[in-house]
Amino acid sequence: MAFNQEQHYTACVRFNEKAIIVQTMSGNGMMAIDHMYQPFILPLDVDDIALSNALLQALSNR
Repeated sequence: MAFNQEQHYTACVRFNEKAIIVQTMSGNGMMAIDHMYQPFILPLDVDDIALSNALLQALSNR
């Protein structure tokens, strides 16, 4: 993924006792979860590579 320095990228990472959830955020000023994109729901024992790939994918959704 090539990042444009003039553009803002936002993702939300939350977790509970069952999973880690990575979601794309969008908005201009007031940010909200972007429901156009499915969240990444990962197990708690996810490896670093899979977690970073999910985060990069959530950031690259436009």
